[in-house]
Amino acid sequence: MTYRETAHAVRAGRVVWGPFPTRWGYLVGCLGLLFFALVTGFAALDHERLACDASGACVLERALHDDTSVRREELGEVRVSIETGSKGSKHGVVVIDRAPRAPALRLMQQTPSAAESTAAELRHRLATEGPFVVDVRGPIWMLAVSAALVGGAVWLFVAGLRGIGRFAIDVVQGGTALEVRRSVLGVPLGAVVVPLEGAVDVIVERGVIPTFWRARGQPNPPGGRLVLVTRRPEPRPLAAALLPGLTTHLRAACELRRLLDMPPTRGGVEEELAAVQPITTPLASRLVLIWSGLFGGGVGGLLLGVVPVIALRKAGAGEQVVGVGLSACALVGAVLGATIAVRATGPRMPR
Repeated sequence: MTYRETAHAVRAGRVVWGPFPTRWGYLVGCLGLLFFALVTGFAALDHERLACDASGACVLERALHDDTSVRREELGEVRVSIETGSKGSKHGVVVIDRAPRAPALRLMQQTPSAAESTAAELRHRLATEGPFVVDVRGPIWMLAVSAALVGGAVWLFVAGLRGIGRFAIDVVQGGTALEVRRSVLGVPLGAVVVPLEGAVDVIVERGVIPTFWRARGQPNPPGGRLVLVTRRPEPRPLAAALLPGLTTHLRAACELRRLLDMPPTRGGVEEELAAVQPITTPLASRLVLIWSGLFGGGVGGLLLGVVPVIALRKAGAGEQVVGVGLSACALVGAVLGATIAVRATGPRMPR
């Protein structure tokens, strides 16, 4: 390959290198861990209280459901119902029978032994004169599990955003050097100056980005970085490490070569970029992904609506208001999820 050395000074200009592909698998995993952290956190902080005053008025206060008011004389037998979950796990529910035709009071799920202890305390309190309060709380140890899940989500989030952003490559020092400045979300993260002396070509150094978030047999995603080829044996990379993507690097290399007045060469980055084929998603796979976006978005919207709904319940909002609010959150989430899936699965150039 014949090189033409760049003139001592070139015209001023800028090439934007990036943005680079985001590791969506890591971010999806982050959302999954946050979901389970939310579930375990709610389970740990769930709280119910049965309080009866001296006049015989009792209230069953619930964190996630409506409070129930009863008279003490309506409360009858206290028993424990052992129930089996979908995966074979067993839990106990304290059931307080009431007067005929009145629905029984069911307390929150506990371990069978904890439910027996709660039932024994309730029997003793109901058999004794005077006011009383019985608290039932979720397993506090699940807060540690929730915190560990949040920590894992933070790690996945940081790993997923590693390598994102973009570089602005400017010709500086009177056309004798390149300033390569990186930024993420508009925040500058530093710059380096690379001299142009002896530069004869711009190539893309290729490699792979190691990742554990991939299916068995699936290769690591491609990576690359721009490198200035000079008359000297040592090349001059414009980034400290490989960055995700391939087409992004080829496009930036072509633009930088034009800026430096380097003509196209046989087998160079211009031909590599022209040979890149767009990515298309099969129709069946696209429909599955759109449905998944619809369902996942609806579930996500529903979960995000739980926190404000709890606040509304505490403020005295009725069940109809809560139902409408949750439905609206689920609908908005479903529409957003389906829209993202439609846009993400259309014909597109690889990054």
